Amino acid sequence: MFKETIVIGDTRDTNTESFRSVNFALTPFIEIQQRVNNLVLRFNLGGEIQVPTELTSQENNEVYLVNSSNEKVKLNASGLRMNIGIAYSFQKTD
Repeated sequence: MFKETIVIGDTRDTNTESFRSVNFALTPFIEIQQRVNNLVLRFNLGGEIQVPTELTSQENNEVYLVNSSNEKVKLNASGLRMNIGIAYSFQKTD
């Protein structure tokens, strides 16, 4: 959400605008699991590659969020991902 407040003297005007972006992503990863009694230890490592699109207004698709250079802003969350986890199994293991 973008919030803009303009103050002139004693007059205050606030505008809010919500933006959205629909991105497509590819997320390859490798995962290692190790069972220890009823616990499962997990580790995965991978990356996310996104095809970013512009942030547009939820009310009007013709309105874009722009930066200080007047270029359309794109949301790009590409990067390295790492997860570590512990799971518990309620079933008995042999």
